[in-house]
Amino acid sequence: MRNVTGRFAVKPRLIVLMLRASRAAPLLFAAIPARGSLASNAHTWLLGSRHHPLIRDAARSWCSGARSRSEPDVGTWSTRGSGTWNTKGSGDFIANSEAVGLNLWLPVRVMDKQTEVVLLATGSFNPITFMHLRLFELARDHLHETGKYKVIKGIISPVGDGYKKKGLMEASHRLAMAELAIRGTNWLEVDPWECEQEEWVETVRVMRYHQQKLEAERAENPEQKLSHRPGRKRKLDNSCQDVPDRNRSSSHAVPKVWLLCGADVFQSMSVPNLWKDEEVLEIISMFGIACITRAGHDARKFVYESDVLWKHKDNIHVVEEWINNDISSTKIRRALRRGQNVRYLVPDATLEYIEKHELYSEESEEKNSGLILEPFQRNRTSNCS
Repeated sequence: MRNVTGRFAVKPRLIVLMLRASRAAPLLFAAIPARGSLASNAHTWLLGSRHHPLIRDAARSWCSGARSRSEPDVGTWSTRGSGTWNTKGSGDFIANSEAVGLNLWLPVRVMDKQTEVVLLATGSFNPITFMHLRLFELARDHLHETGKYKVIKGIISPVGDGYKKKGLMEASHRLAMAELAIRGTNWLEVDPWECEQEEWVETVRVMRYHQQKLEAERAENPEQKLSHRPGRKRKLDNSCQDVPDRNRSSSHAVPKVWLLCGADVFQSMSVPNLWKDEEVLEIISMFGIACITRAGHDARKFVYESDVLWKHKDNIHVVEEWINNDISSTKIRRALRRGQNVRYLVPDATLEYIEKHELYSEESEEKNSGLILEPFQRNRTSNCS
């Protein structure tokens, strides 16, 4: 019999004795966690042992008991198809094999109901780069690995022209470049609301807007999942599309908006007059932050040194980026001004748009030159009044 982990083996005699006992089947299956290497190896062992009559009978026995008790935390085990385990939510498992026409409910213990999360990235996106897109993938993978969260959507929200940052291209161009960049994805979208506002909008207000929008959508269609952008399905989504979603709580909780940012933006929250203290507090207490590490910035130390951040550290997830990537919009603009090639640093469709409209010249880089960044201007004025 195959080892469940590399450190200890499950004795065949022990398994047989457990399965022969009238109440032993739940002990075997319920001991399997929903996540991690132990879960993966245990599921592989169960799949390899599905032909064993004791395994099959024990599953049937537990199945009838679980249904009579109306236990919610079980997963589907359907043995038809490819012969691999797949997951949907926190505890639904599918095992497929054409050799056996078996369709059982196995008592796979799941974690607490997952919190649905919408990742929101605000910023200039001047222009959008592959690094911006990678932030979403890193954050989603990290949150899914915790087993506590389910990322259902990512939103790119370009800042408006009222931000008055030096070299800031018109919002219409930045919005168009971002929309081109996410073509082919099925879970990212670009939202124009922020950049369509006449004045600069604080990040916390953008988060409130999207949270209220989610609440309105859920109130309108409590049973309906949020729609995703059309496009190529990810392999995981395709393999699990027939698995029932048993992860939604009965109250149909509204997804939570989380701020997605790099460590440089995260640490800028300590810059006087750039962020208001009460806004930072609202973001970390009422929403959440997924911060991607960046060379030269120590996000964990930043949390440790702030009593406010430390108090709400459970709402702050620092995601390690092990592949150093120093792509930045500033460097992209510099290269474009100098006539240098930036292919493979930005999406091809975005680059074609830049070339077509002849964006990012020495002249465009001087736009807003000499102006004070709107957050500094606004917060300094409010502090003096």
